[in-house]
Amino acid sequence: RCNIYVDAYQMVGEEKTRISHSLLVPLEGKILMNGGRIATKVSKEVTHIVIDDFGCNAPHQFQQYREESFRGGLSTSKSKALTLLKQLRSEGWHKKPHFVAPGWVDASVRKGKLQPEAMFPARWFR
Repeated sequence: RCNIYVDAYQMVGEEKTRISHSLLVPLEGKILMNGGRIATKVSKEVTHIVIDDFGCNAPHQFQQYREESFRGGLSTSKSKALTLLKQLRSEGWHKKPHFVAPGWVDASVRKGKLQPEAMFPARWFR
């Protein structure tokens, strides 16, 4: 059974910073209706992390997001993913959860079974 953290927060795992208009929020309903669990915090039990893959489709935007992320000026999916990994490692968990794009949830629901995560990597892990 999947225990999925959906990255619909401005700050990783901070419930007060939930982005109610995030394009990821509707995925939570699909996950729950199909037997998955939603994790509101990152923990060792998390099997998948759905990262927001929207918003930087053009190469120049991707480059800008990447540069600003490394300078610490923008909270991007990549910097959040790295924060998540550091948090897991600090808890003594060395197995990396699957970082997937939102399409993984949609495809798994549509086909009625979990799809290979490698087919839906989050943009930052391609």
